[in-house]
Amino acid sequence: MAAHTPGPWVTDAEVEHQSVLGPDGILVADCAIFGGPTVGKARSAHICASNARLIAAAPDYAEAAGLAITALSFALEHAINERDDVAAAQYSAARNALIWADNKRTGRNVPAMKDVTPARTPLTSRAAVTKAEGR
Repeated sequence: MAAHTPGPWVTDAEVEHQSVLGPDGILVADCAIFGGPTVGKARSAHICASNARLIAAAPDYAEAAGLAITALSFALEHAINERDDVAAAQYSAARNALIWADNKRTGRNVPAMKDVTPARTPLTSRAAVTKAEGR
C-alpha cells in the first residue's frame, strides 16, 4: 500500500473550505459536489466544508490514535495486573476500537466492528496471568 500524503492538511479558503490541501499546497481531497443532486438532494456548502475539515484532521487523528493505542495498552496491562476487570474491559474496548479504525486507515482487511472480538480480552488475559503465576 502506498503511503498517504504527510500532514498537516488544511482546508482551502479559496473554495469555501470545501477541499483539502497537503503541506505542499497540492489537492488531497475535493469535497464539493459539482454533479448535481445526491439521492434527491444537493449537499450544502457547509456540509461539504464539514467533510473537508474532518478529512483535513485525519493525519492528526491517526497520530493521536497511535499514541492512544500505546497508552491504552499500558493501562490495560496495569488493570489486568491489578485484577480490575471493569477498567480492563473498558481499556480493551477502547484500544480495540482504535486498532480497528487504524486497520481501516491502512487498508488492512477489516471486518465489521460488531464482528470484532478482542484478541486479548481481560478474561483471557487474567487466565494467562493466573497460569503464569502457577495458580
